[in-house]
Amino acid sequence: MTSPADTFLDLSTSVLRDLVAGQSPKDLAARICLRIEQMRPGRIASVMWAGDGDERLHVFAAPSAPQGLIDQLDGLTPGAHAGSCGSAAHSGVPALVSDIETDSRWDDLRPLAQQWHLRSCWSLPLFHNDRLLGTFALSGMVSDVPTDDDILLLQFAATLVSALLHHEYQMMQRQRLTDQKSRLIDFNHMLAKVNQKIVSVESERELLQPLCDLAVRYAHLKLVLLARPDETLRFRFLAASGATGYTDGLYISADPDLPEGQGTMGRTWRSEQAYFNTSFEHSEFLQPWQSRARQFGLKATATLPVLRGGKMFAVLAVYHAEPDVFDGPLQDVLRELALSISRGLDRLDARKLQNALFNNAFVGVFLVQGRVIKSCNPQAAHMFGYSLDDMVGMPVRDFFASDIEYARLDKAFSKMSKSQVVQRQSMVCVRRDRKLLQCDVSGRMFIDNEGEHSVWTVLDATERETQAQRLHRIAGFRELLSELNQFSADPANMQQVKDHDLYDFVCQVLSQNNALKLVWIGSPLPGGGGFDVLASSGELNWHSDCLPMQSEQPLSSGKLMREHTAQRCWHENQTILLTYEIPSTDGRGGQSVARSTVSLPIHIDGTLTAVLTICGHSEDILDQDAISFFDNLVLNIERGLQNIRQRNQIMRLQGLYRALMQQADVVLRAQTVPDMLFGTCEKLVQETPFNAIYLRKPNADGVMDVLASTGSGAAALQNVISVVAEDARDQLIVRAWLTQKTAIENDLLGNARLAEYHPFLRAHRWHSALVTPVRRGGELWSVMGFVCEDHDVFDPQTVELCERVAELLGRGLDELDNKQRLVSLQSEEAYRARHDRLTDLPNRFALEQYLPQALARSKKNGRMLALGMMDLDDFKPVNDQFGHETGDRLLRELAGRLRARLRAQDFLVRLGGDEFVVVIGDIDPDHAIAHLQLALSRLHEAVEEGFEEGFEVAPDRFATVGLSGGFALYPKDGEDGDTLLRKADATMYQSKTRKNTRAQWWQLFDQEGIV
Repeated sequence: MTSPADTFLDLSTSVLRDLVAGQSPKDLAARICLRIEQMRPGRIASVMWAGDGDERLHVFAAPSAPQGLIDQLDGLTPGAHAGSCGSAAHSGVPALVSDIETDSRWDDLRPLAQQWHLRSCWSLPLFHNDRLLGTFALSGMVSDVPTDDDILLLQFAATLVSALLHHEYQMMQRQRLTDQKSRLIDFNHMLAKVNQKIVSVESERELLQPLCDLAVRYAHLKLVLLARPDETLRFRFLAASGATGYTDGLYISADPDLPEGQGTMGRTWRSEQAYFNTSFEHSEFLQPWQSRARQFGLKATATLPVLRGGKMFAVLAVYHAEPDVFDGPLQDVLRELALSISRGLDRLDARKLQNALFNNAFVGVFLVQGRVIKSCNPQAAHMFGYSLDDMVGMPVRDFFASDIEYARLDKAFSKMSKSQVVQRQSMVCVRRDRKLLQCDVSGRMFIDNEGEHSVWTVLDATERETQAQRLHRIAGFRELLSELNQFSADPANMQQVKDHDLYDFVCQVLSQNNALKLVWIGSPLPGGGGFDVLASSGELNWHSDCLPMQSEQPLSSGKLMREHTAQRCWHENQTILLTYEIPSTDGRGGQSVARSTVSLPIHIDGTLTAVLTICGHSEDILDQDAISFFDNLVLNIERGLQNIRQRNQIMRLQGLYRALMQQADVVLRAQTVPDMLFGTCEKLVQETPFNAIYLRKPNADGVMDVLASTGSGAAALQNVISVVAEDARDQLIVRAWLTQKTAIENDLLGNARLAEYHPFLRAHRWHSALVTPVRRGGELWSVMGFVCEDHDVFDPQTVELCERVAELLGRGLDELDNKQRLVSLQSEEAYRARHDRLTDLPNRFALEQYLPQALARSKKNGRMLALGMMDLDDFKPVNDQFGHETGDRLLRELAGRLRARLRAQDFLVRLGGDEFVVVIGDIDPDHAIAHLQLALSRLHEAVEEGFEEGFEVAPDRFATVGLSGGFALYPKDGEDGDTLLRKADATMYQSKTRKNTRAQWWQLFDQEGIV
């Protein structure tokens, strides 16, 4: 019969194996419930889940419960009187209710219990660390107090179900993270499209509605609208896109005294603050619109202020079809969207103002005749830095930066007529101080008494062009960020890339921007020996000071010095900017060219890990937009690195889970301790990212012997001596042994106290390690080491799993010890069952097993077999006169003598008392009597010395005994054991009755007329 422990082990093994294979945790939980119900007939097992984030309990698995009961319990709010499961989840302690009718913990649900005839319910809360996962419960229709076995069963099921719920929670969190990344990519893409649109529009009508359309299209929002209140404070919609049916007849007010004015749109208008609501259903001040929102599938909303000229202009409202979507990064993007709309409106207003100024002669106006300035207005003189008098008579050519630019205007002169206005935009002009201007030029010809003239208006468009270039550069930067985000968010990429792959991608993408001439990422070599370039792209020879590389080798610290931005950035752990000038390369002694380098620190989990250095022209590198972009870029790189580490952690944990599952097979199949140790090491190296696993134990001299090892460096591990001593605590192995606790080092090469082992560690890529005790029989037996080629591997989850591996190995060793003890006990029991306790001779049971085999061998080999019954003569007086203890001593002595005179193929048995059976096999049929006489004569020697003359039973007192025997031959006297025994017994009896007159102590069955 299978024990509960075996049932638990089988169920745990199958469930965890199927979980690793990808089976649904809900299906596995249902399997556990059904199995528990089989073990406790009449009970209903159920699992409730608290991981949906709404602080309620939901039915996770209840395969035997009625659907109506499941529907009523789903969404249960925990509380002190909310039934066993609600109470257990509320209090964090088991709720073992034996009588629902009287227990106050069922006050709120007693009608439900009566409806479904529930009388008892035992529920345990399920936790992972301090987080509530759910509950496991057994319900019944009779009042019942749980036994110790019931509680043990509950605890077992709760432990197994907790693992499933925790796995479900982790999968849900990973999916949520993936969705968040995808949404962030969409929102950033939308923002880039919006900014591109803002640059090109010329009117408010062209701005607002397309922006709503873009937001719905690229960010997949359910509804986007812009609204502002009218004179009655009722919001009117300026533009809307998506589920616009929601706005039909919709009444929203900015009046705080009305219920319709308490929503987020009214609050945003009054406070100029953004509001983000995760759910329509759970927001009190959105109650007037909850039904309408439910009708159109709107579950989350955000409202943000849109300013115009620094004052409130409208409210931007966005709606999503899913709750809980507007996390921190999305809120930042939405704020940037509202700010971009505000900037776009300000830009339109500025353009209108510029047009007004232009139409009212707030631009430069020139009167030209024969390509010479005849007169101009004060604005024109101010624009070019001359006085009005200086301007008169100047050639038009003097106001242009190059012959090419002037040629553009010269073509305009040739096309000019009375009826046609000639325009040229973005012409490069030059001021008196040699500064360049971007100007829009328009002209018209007229004729007066003095001949042909032309009137030209010149608008200084330098700021506009600068802003356009800035917006273009910002859009380019956002495209780069979007490309990086898409790369980081693609699961296919993140399943394969490592840190240096991400670095290479960043450098390649940035170098595609023409403004950025050189990009590289690096970090100092260990020990301060130089600065190592991890990735680079761009014009590697653009300037020798930008890239710390010489002959493709890292520059030493002495050559690089502290003045390089990368070195300073590393030492000061902050962004460093450097501007320098190089001589002009135009060969005409022109102005020197200003170039800049910016270095930014890259962190992982708050630790400085690398430096990003970007080189370019000063105007492209040092403006605020570029610096802001670089900061965001570093944040994205850090998020990507974090994703890589999370992926590595997940792979490492998955490998450990698989190894745990497979270690159970190793433990079960191992026949010896070495098999178990080496099998465990090999499985771990094969299934996990660990590149070496070992087990060590101190010998009598205190030196840590290697019991088993696998992986890189395993063969040389025996040469790395570790001595158990207090002064050797720097070694993880010794520390773990002495403290009997797990010892961890996440940066072996960074630990100066391990300097003597650094050559070994570098040779085998041992960068982080964990050593944990292995206990056997409850006592410290050895230590187990886990080694990885990556840094910072051993986080709490990995440590916990490594300790579980060591614990499972210890249990396997205990199980192997138990098996060996059981085999030994079984062997001893089998021996005792087949041997006489007094003489240690085989007994009747052994004879019954031996005799059929001996007869079969004789038949197969064509040999005879003699079976004899032997009995001691005059043994009873010995017992009567000297006691049974003396008789037992005589029997033991006799048994030893008889056994010593038998051949290896003969068999001696004590049936009981003073009766013995001897089986003499392998007798030649042609010489059977002679063979038998020789064997029996040798056998009788056992009683000839010290027995017939007298066996000393006490000092100077002797007793004499003899031996009588009867023998039957196979196959002559019978072909089965019972026949031979019966005939031998009869013959022995006849021999014993004639012991005083017989010629010899034994006789055969057919002698003396015995039949």
